[in-house]
Amino acid sequence: MDHAIPNLVGLNIRTLRPMARIVILFVVIAALMIAATRDTSMAWTFVLMLPLVLALRIMPNEGNTAVTRLFGTLPVTRDQTVVAQFITMGLLCLIAVVLPLPLGAIGRSPLPIEVSALMGGALGAALALTLAITAPFAYHGGFGPFAMYAPMMVFAAGAAVVVAVGNVDALPRVLDTVMRHAWPTAALLVIGGVVALTISCLISCRVFARRDL
Repeated sequence: MDHAIPNLVGLNIRTLRPMARIVILFVVIAALMIAATRDTSMAWTFVLMLPLVLALRIMPNEGNTAVTRLFGTLPVTRDQTVVAQFITMGLLCLIAVVLPLPLGAIGRSPLPIEVSALMGGALGAALALTLAITAPFAYHGGFGPFAMYAPMMVFAAGAAVVVAVGNVDALPRVLDTVMRHAWPTAALLVIGGVVALTISCLISCRVFARRDL
């Protein structure tokens, strides 16, 4: 039982194996776009979506009963199951943080390392916040027919808010301040993502403990 959570994390990672073809497809498409245009702007779409798509495989939903089967067949507690899944989702968020670093170094106009770090922090924090908002509902019983799309809808709603805020006159000054402090801002974004996932994990443990399986 002492090694239950690390073992469950490994088991969660192994459940991602069927997604290998999708990962390869995303990487190939992004590479072809960069090779053809020497522009990484479109490739960002695939960098953005890939960790989210993989996280949906981990999060419980109507079409993924891995959590129920796991709890019913292994000598683990519900809390250990939930914590292990959140750790796995956190690792996917970490991938989202790191991916912009090599991607920003290629293309027609390579990005400064601090800009790539800031974009990685923002991407990881956005993914973490999306998962943190939707996870407790998923552990409560799912979203029904919208289970696979709820995190994406939350993310899209957040993107819409960002676009709306982009029309604020003060935004250029805010962005200028952020860019002058790119590394601290990136670190704060990552910390914020960790805090959001931690709070969501605690809530999800309480919710899942009351659920009838």
